[in-house]
Amino acid sequence: STLPQQFQPDLDLNERTVRISMPPGATLNQTQEVVHETANIVLAHPDVETVFERTFTNSGYVNVKLNEDRSKTSTEIERELAPQRSLWGS
Repeated sequence: STLPQQFQPDLDLNERTVRISMPPGATLNQTQEVVHETANIVLAHPDVETVFERTFTNSGYVNVKLNEDRSKTSTEIERELAPQRSLWGS
């Protein structure tokens, strides 16, 4: 028996979210440091307009707003940034 499959094309979105998971026992300060460092990496990209950080115990999120007139798709930007910290997972 085979499950049905469907091709989902890459979407070019103006907003993305980076999810960060910390190991059990990580402190809020450690998580904030990683979230802030990640936000700085993302914000340094020329096609990123703004970022917004949210930090919780053992997890965090960086909401990213891309420039509307950017030169690359959101998928291309994610692929450029991912090796810098295994960032994307929205």
